[in-house]
Order: sequence, then C-alpha cells, then structure tokens
Amino acid sequence: MDAKLWYYFYIAKIFLIFCVIFGCFMLSGRLFLVTHKSYKKVG
Repeated sequence: MDAKLWYYFYIAKIFLIFCVIFGCFMLSGRLFLVTHKSYKKVG
C-alpha cells in the first residue's frame, strides 16, 4: 500500500463529502429563501 496514494484518496474523499454537504446547504438555503419570499407574499 502506498502511503501517498492513501493520503490523496483521503483528501479526495473529504473534499467530495464537503462538496456534497456544501451543495446541499446551498440548495436548502436557496429553497428556504424562495419559500420564505413566497410565504411572505401570501401572508
């Protein structure tokens, strides 16, 4: 097992997880803003 390979694999995995979490956070934030605006219009 190459240590450097494992190191890069570990970083790539963390980066991927971070991207997924960040993407979900941005999406939910945008969704919340849109629903909040429409809710304010209705209410």
